[in-house]
Amino acid sequence: MSLLAGLSHRGEYPQAVLAEFEALMVALRQGWATDTLQPGMAVFWFDTTAPDGWAFMNGQSVLRKDNPVLTEQYTRNPTSFGVGDGVTTITLPNTTAISPYMIMRLG
Repeated sequence: MSLLAGLSHRGEYPQAVLAEFEALMVALRQGWATDTLQPGMAVFWFDTTAPDGWAFMNGQSVLRKDNPVLTEQYTRNPTSFGVGDGVTTITLPNTTAISPYMIMRLG
């Protein structure tokens, strides 16, 4: 059964869009996103566990040394991330008020 079968019950999404989204979800699970989607990119994820190299955008702290691209993005635009502890961590954006299903590529 499609991940989006429940969303298409009123025909809101063309079948081609559903198929494309389904293919993206499979690719994410198989690690394709590790090579294709860059750190800092965010996608909707309809599962309770984020794939390896991804984290839910719920305001959690991540280590700066493990995420140099995100740290650089934070340096250029400090309003997009939280300061974390100010030394070793930064804080991912918290999108749970908008959607609890957003994940961000780490790195």
